[in-house]
Amino acid sequence: MTRHVYIDAYNVLHKIPHLARLLRSNADAARRGLVEIVSAHRMPGATMHVVFDAFGEPIGGGGGVSVVYAMTRTADGWIRMRIENDPAPRASLVVSSDHEVLAHAAAMGAATLSSERFLGSRATGAAPSGEEAKRRGRLPQSEIDEWMSLFTRGEE
Repeated sequence: MTRHVYIDAYNVLHKIPHLARLLRSNADAARRGLVEIVSAHRMPGATMHVVFDAFGEPIGGGGGVSVVYAMTRTADGWIRMRIENDPAPRASLVVSSDHEVLAHAAAMGAATLSSERFLGSRATGAAPSGEEAKRRGRLPQSEIDEWMSLFTRGEE
């Protein structure tokens, strides 16, 4: 079963200081920067949907990364709609720091992850472990492994 990761793009983008600053002067470059980060650190076997609240020109993507412009709805609304219509929401992960979005996704059975935790776990190729991970605000590898086992349960 294919796993889907729905990323509330502007929510995550605002958690990356240099992209948040760039967004004020060059929104296209900031969006491209986020897509490049997601592409470089995507979850193997998952389709990463980077969902923006906007109309926009196609940027990046490919190789398991889908760039979505929510157009007439918000990214939150687009993500909610996808989770509600997904026949297997348990195979999905929603990344946002919007508590309403996360609560709705969890109620539908999807896994959830805050923007900060997502960025912490994806920022480097090697996830830190133990106390260092907690001090840096990142999940220890053992916790990531536990989440991944829960995330993939039932796919076998």
